[in-house]
Amino acid sequence: MCTSEKRGSLFILTLIGDDHEHRLSPHLIDSLLSALSQVNSQSINGGSALITVARGKFFYNGFDLPWAQSAGTSAARPKRLHQMAQSFRSVVAALISLPIPTVAAVSGHAAAAELILALGHDYILMRRDRGFLYMSEVDLAITLPDYFSALVRSKVGGSGSGSGSNSARRDVLLRGMKVKGEEAVRMGIVDSEAHDSEESVVEAAVRLGDRLAERKWIGEETSLIPLLLFTLNVLIGCRDIMVDAQCGEVLYIPGVMTPTEVCPVSALGSSWYISTLKRPFHHISMVASQGITIDSVREYVTQGASVVVLFDAIFDKEAISQNNFNEIFRPVHFAGQ
Repeated sequence: MCTSEKRGSLFILTLIGDDHEHRLSPHLIDSLLSALSQVNSQSINGGSALITVARGKFFYNGFDLPWAQSAGTSAARPKRLHQMAQSFRSVVAALISLPIPTVAAVSGHAAAAELILALGHDYILMRRDRGFLYMSEVDLAITLPDYFSALVRSKVGGSGSGSGSNSARRDVLLRGMKVKGEEAVRMGIVDSEAHDSEESVVEAAVRLGDRLAERKWIGEETSLIPLLLFTLNVLIGCRDIMVDAQCGEVLYIPGVMTPTEVCPVSALGSSWYISTLKRPFHHISMVASQGITIDSVREYVTQGASVVVLFDAIFDKEAISQNNFNEIFRPVHFAGQ
């Protein structure tokens, strides 16, 4: 599980493992989503920052693979892993869209999904004496979710990064390199100097958070930058797929491929996410999908959505079971108003 508390101008998010290895279980994912939702609702006016900390050997140790492997059949095991990956997508989306600056105090190992959680913060601080960043999926032959690749593309090895630049991304994603604190600073993954103990890295994160909070950031301005970086890198990935298909003479039918279909729009700030993206991408038609209710359709359209996808929100399941066609038609008619 995790806990969150407000200390002065700072929100402190503490990761607490269900076991000594701090695995990212479905229970913890739900706990993280709940905590980030509370932080988001309490920080809308800015003037604060989020510090994420953990205690012990691990910052966190990736998805709970023993839980996935304990499924009754071989077919159920990858489904459990997919379930965790899809649920964790919402955690990453909620983190990068917070309206306040965020700092990760990595005091131990951050492997797999927890490397992604750390990268989702605006700043990462790390210990010198213990702990490493590690994309363990490389050695476990686990396919990386698309949003993992998009976040690594936007935060590791970009222009202006430390020595190695694009080679840093290669080493993390292809070699499965275990990056220690000082090397992470040189590679541009970790901010400022590496620290000597768990206490010093947390203290440094708190000092940085206090300085950031003093700037009284306006929420929309704070979350716009990471949202756009993440969205642009997802779009770059889509472009690369289309180029490969064309070069390989593969028949393909490109879909909408809009940012709002990559992550659930309801988890990224709802209609505000649409209006934020429309500022720099005003020429792009956008489709809002996932987590939308019938009564919010007009709001999404007003904020710039060209199309709104309702999925099963448009169907009254009870009316369908009773063959009540008047009731079945009513929400469809209402959505089209």
